Order: sequence, then C-alpha cells, then structure tokens
Amino acid sequence: MIRKFSMALLLSGALLLLAVPVLRADSLDVTFSPASATAVAGATTVIDVYGTITNPITNTQTLYLNGDILNVAPMAATSTDFFYLTPVSLDPGQSSGLIELFQIVFGPSIAPGDYVSNYTLEGGTDDTTYNFVSNTASFDVTVPTPEPGTLLLLGSGLAFLVGRRRRASA
Repeated sequence: MIRKFSMALLLSGALLLLAVPVLRADSLDVTFSPASATAVAGATTVIDVYGTITNPITNTQTLYLNGDILNVAPMAATSTDFFYLTPVSLDPGQSSGLIELFQIVFGPSIAPGDYVSNYTLEGGTDDTTYNFVSNTASFDVTVPTPEPGTLLLLGSGLAFLVGRRRRASA
C-alpha cells in the first residue's frame, strides 16, 4: 500500500514538473524605439512609441500575444493602444520587427517632471488563453522646466507682437 502511494506521488510530481513549462512561458523581450522621449511644457506633445517583441530562443513554444496593459503616468496624459491592430504570434527566437505599440499625448497642462509608463504583454500558448504575462517594460517621458531665459524671450516676443498689432490698428 505504501509502495503504491509512493509511486503515485512520484508520478504526480513528474507530471507537475512536465506541466510547468506549458503553464509559464519564458519572459518576452520588449525593446522600445525610442526608449524615452521629451515632452514640451505648455504645449501638446504627441509621442508615438514603437517596439520590437522577441520570443527568446530558450522558450520551446510558439507564443500568441493577444493582450496588453498600458499604465500611463501621469493620469492627465491620454494614450491610444495600437497593439490590438497588429496582434502577433512568435515562434522561439522570432521577433515581431518594429511595430507601433501605443501613442501617448501630453496636454499643455502637464507639470514638468519625469514620468514612467509601464507596458505589459499578455498571451499564451494558443490564441485564446492568457496563461502568462511577460515582464513589464518601462517607457520614460521627461517634461523639462522651461529656463528663465526662454520665458523672457517668449514674453518679449509676445509683447512685441501685441504692441505692433495695437500700432497697426491705430
């Protein structure tokens, strides 16, 4: 009786070890192009983010990428997700090539600072399941503080235009 129980336990353990690679795929590599961007304070800035997705050669299965999550910071920014327009399946060692993943729009009210957005791909070993999540890749956006000299130059130019317009209308 103990021998049968031990054999059943050993067989169950072996099956569990064989099932683990199917249930959890190796991480995907996501490379952004550009990896970071700069937005202009006080103006609307549109940033198109392209990327290359690679299924590592160490993974022995074709992976179907059928979802993604984009967390954009700051919340005042808006984003458009383009991944669903070009879902991909990747064989081991295969790369997607450069595809547009998402677009971020920073409005003129965005405060200067450094912002990090996180991007995660979802998928599985067929085109309907979500049995793994890739590593999360980060995309950085910097909104620089305008320099005092730039503000002075901008203010002087606006004052000149207003003065010229008043002189022309008089």
